[in-house]
Amino acid sequence: MKNSVKKPTVYRKLFNIFSNDYKKVLKKAGPFLPIGLYLVDDQGYFRYCSEACRQILGISLNEDVTKIKIDDFYVNPEERQQLINKLNESKGKLINQIINFRRKDTNTKIFVEDNCQRHETCSVPGEYCLVGSISEVTDIVRYRQLFDHLSAGVFRVNSNNILIMANQAVAKILGYDSTNEILNLSVSHFWKTKSEFEKYDNFLHKKGELNNYITEMVKRDGQSLFISINSKLWKNGDGQIIGSEGTFSDVTKERKYVDAFERFSTGYYEIRYVKNKHRIFDCNKMFAKMHGYESRDEVIGLDIATFHYDKEKRDAFFREFEKSKQNNRTIFEKFKLQSTKKDGTPFWVQLDIGLIRDSSGEVIGRDGIVVDIDDQVTLENKLAEKERELNKTFEDMDKFVHQYISPIMNIDSTAQTLMEFLEKRLAKNFEDVKNIDIGDGYLPALLSIIDEFFEMLDEEDLQNRDVNRLKGLTQNLTSVEKQYPDLILRDLATREIIFGMSDVISCLIKKYKSDMESSQYLCLMKIKGNIFVILDFFILKLQNRILNNTRKTYKVIESLRNYLFSGREQQFDFSKVNIIKVLNENIEMYYSMAKQKGLSIIPPKQDYIPMNISEAHIDRMFSNILLNAIKYSYKRSGGYINIRMQERKHNLEIQFVNYGVPVEEDELQKVFEFGYRGKYSFDWNRTGSGVGLADAKITMDKHGGEIYLTSKPVVQSESKKTKERIAPNITTVTIVLPKRREI
Repeated sequence: MKNSVKKPTVYRKLFNIFSNDYKKVLKKAGPFLPIGLYLVDDQGYFRYCSEACRQILGISLNEDVTKIKIDDFYVNPEERQQLINKLNESKGKLINQIINFRRKDTNTKIFVEDNCQRHETCSVPGEYCLVGSISEVTDIVRYRQLFDHLSAGVFRVNSNNILIMANQAVAKILGYDSTNEILNLSVSHFWKTKSEFEKYDNFLHKKGELNNYITEMVKRDGQSLFISINSKLWKNGDGQIIGSEGTFSDVTKERKYVDAFERFSTGYYEIRYVKNKHRIFDCNKMFAKMHGYESRDEVIGLDIATFHYDKEKRDAFFREFEKSKQNNRTIFEKFKLQSTKKDGTPFWVQLDIGLIRDSSGEVIGRDGIVVDIDDQVTLENKLAEKERELNKTFEDMDKFVHQYISPIMNIDSTAQTLMEFLEKRLAKNFEDVKNIDIGDGYLPALLSIIDEFFEMLDEEDLQNRDVNRLKGLTQNLTSVEKQYPDLILRDLATREIIFGMSDVISCLIKKYKSDMESSQYLCLMKIKGNIFVILDFFILKLQNRILNNTRKTYKVIESLRNYLFSGREQQFDFSKVNIIKVLNENIEMYYSMAKQKGLSIIPPKQDYIPMNISEAHIDRMFSNILLNAIKYSYKRSGGYINIRMQERKHNLEIQFVNYGVPVEEDELQKVFEFGYRGKYSFDWNRTGSGVGLADAKITMDKHGGEIYLTSKPVVQSESKKTKERIAPNITTVTIVLPKRREI
């Protein structure tokens, strides 16, 4: 858009006539022209002001204009002299000058277009100096200002894809200083690739209109950005296509959120009601992949009814939503139903759904999270079937739990139920037994009974293969404490030995079953009972590990949620807490995960440091930092994650040190930005969302503390010990947490 406001040519013709023979025009035509005509002398006083000019400037018809100076109407007085200087430089004539005036009667600010020239008689002192015309263009100027200050870019392109109109936002988004730099350029110049532009252009001509079309462009400096375009074909009065027009906005930041969400392991979808159909309005890639589609474009627009495997349950499902409108229910949690893939294969999903309402409260759709629980449901069904079989043949449920503990660990939805069942069997809560050492009482009793069994056997029986296996396991059990000083490793080794004993005892029971009254058989049954009691404790701990895995997942999800709704204020509840306890709970939770990678987690030496903190946020921060340390550590002999604490007068310093993936110097601050992942974070397909450290930064800000990261290369001789293709670094995350006064 040009800087001047064009008026009809008739105004300019009138101005030319007026300026050449002003006396005649003033006398005959002046009062009837729709534009304001004026004459001012060399001092700026009016010598003539037409009725239209008076109306524009707010001068009443009764006032003597010869006592009024045109200078008094300028909002910016210095602009008057600037125009005089410009007039001198322009050979005495100025056309289409936009001036900010102030109306005399109301003091209202207006914009006028001024066309004037210095009259030839101006050379005579005291004679009329300037002759000109004004017309009010306030609405036009304000529209132009609004147009140029819109945050969204507005554009028009001709049939040759040349940019012929754009507002200032277009230039700003693309990294230019003004629209003059981009007008008359081919719009394909701004696309990342020519093929992407051709794809957009083909879609537009095929559909006639595009809404929220996402594409990648480049700024003037070559930096990539993502743009959302709303455009349509531009046609003349005859219906011929003469170009296109529309708006666009920068959605690069939103794209980061989308990319982070696309890496999320659950499916997301949004439904809108269109003509009594439940159409998919939006979804992420995981939703499409989960249902057997290559991309989300294949899914968007489909009726969600086609995804339901069971028509009867689908209809009942939809009826539930109709009831919710009447009951004002908006959230539906943990719906389980059978969905169907593109090829017709059924599978089980779990849904968490929320209804979407418009501004009037009318339900217009819904959105939700979809989790594929087909494996879980399959295992649940198998578990239920096996339970019925075992209930008929065995009175003791311990063996059932023993044989099926592994699949149970993968079924999050049944973990709590099984925990409650086992607690009832033992008449103890998990909290009461989690710190009990099996070696205190239970193992000595078991070993004593096994010794009794050995004493009952003759020389021939002692040579039996299963008896020898039992001897070996017994010896391993008696030495497990010396071999494994670490309590967690000792429990793991003990569990494996007890499982092995259970198998051997089962075989020996079959051997002696022919004489159920024999002392050997009765002793074996007693051993079996003791083994099942011990296994009950192990099962409780394994179930707790399932809940720990759920807790890990929750913490990761909670971190991302906090950022998508980052506009909402988080609740930080401060209280006095032993921060060592919070840290140790996370170390315990990640202990097995670290061991699987050959890592040891070295805890701090302190065991009690009271701090006034928001426990939930500090807990999640420790979880995210530990998870990163494990994930980005290299596997090596003697590998470790070292956690150090140092108390100072006013703060507590905590360091998490690991050996592994390096962080570049220019990334040390970026890693605390939402969605950012380091250059080497994708090495060996390490997954991540880029939210853990960003969430930790918010937590530390709220606590008045700080968090920072260092990453230094290890010495060359040590770096050769790893087979990783990227040289290792010692990476340290440091937290400085200020001490607060006690509350």
